[in-house]
Amino acid sequence: MAGIFNDIKEKVLRYVDTNIAIVKLNAIGKASRIMSYVMFAMVFMLIAFCICLFTGFGLTEAIYDAGVSHAVAYSITTGVYIIALYVVYLMRRRIAKMFADAFVDILTEDDAEDIDNDTNQTTNAK
Repeated sequence: MAGIFNDIKEKVLRYVDTNIAIVKLNAIGKASRIMSYVMFAMVFMLIAFCICLFTGFGLTEAIYDAGVSHAVAYSITTGVYIIALYVVYLMRRRIAKMFADAFVDILTEDDAEDIDNDTNQTTNAK
């Protein structure tokens, strides 16, 4: 009789542990999406700033040295920036997914090891 109750107790505990793991994974998925968008925004701003600062002066001076006025050189440089930012904007989903996948891998790394250990312990107990 005690064996039946122990069996039921183990199944209930396994069920509760599984549901807790599902809730954790859902929370990790949502958090990773949020973090990926934040990371995308930070990377996007950093890249845009660096591009504008360093290549802007060089490109403008190169165009100016080609015999064009400063105003035209700055206008051409601005057009190049707009094209570059548009390309990054078009790739935003791919970049955000890359960060989300990386965060999920990082956040679930310990859980995967725990699951493997639990599986090995269950197999060895039988």
